[in-house]
Amino acid sequence: MANTVSTRYLYPPDWDGFYEDGPPPPRRYIAQITCVSDGTAETDLIKFAIGDFLTQQGIQATRFVIESIDCTMYGFTSVKLEFDRAPDSVIAVFGDSGYISFPGGLTDTEEGGTGNITVTTAGVDSGDNYDIRITFRVK
Repeated sequence: MANTVSTRYLYPPDWDGFYEDGPPPPRRYIAQITCVSDGTAETDLIKFAIGDFLTQQGIQATRFVIESIDCTMYGFTSVKLEFDRAPDSVIAVFGDSGYISFPGGLTDTEEGGTGNITVTTAGVDSGDNYDIRITFRVK
């Protein structure tokens, strides 16, 4: 059995990761990522790849700007979100459910690596789960 993971975009509604001809990309994204574990931890699992996003000007995004994170978790010792850099740049670590707001946005300013947003979990048993709602922009 494998971990059951998903990513769903709440805004833009049900965005499938592809830009169609039409209006410019949205200024803000709200996504929900979930995991129900089979007892296997996630290690630097890419949840959002910067290469999948365009800025409002229609050019390739190079940085994420995190506005807020709302984490509901059960069973894990910790759930860590990071920007994939060399070394990784920690966005947030949750040891329990919680909410973090970054007034003005937490901007990925490091160099090296990809800049993707990854998740690493620890202290995991079968059935442990998390549900994370993250609001971000790209630039």
